[in-house]
Amino acid sequence: SKYPEYYQNLIVNRRRLVTAFDIHNTLINILKISAPNVNISNKDNAGYSLFGAVPPQRTCEDALIEPHW
Repeated sequence: SKYPEYYQNLIVNRRRLVTAFDIHNTLINILKISAPNVNISNKDNAGYSLFGAVPPQRTCEDALIEPHW
């Protein structure tokens, strides 16, 4: 009930292409919520937080998934 928009985005994202990078960014997002004064950088990460909307037309190339997978 504290973050209804996060919950709604989790529901929407369950049918979208997500990767381990997205899980990583989501965990960083959780850390930032629970400890807002901690400076956590994720500049080199290509993922989205699952608390935000993942693009519906995201392709494997967009998600940095190699063709052999």
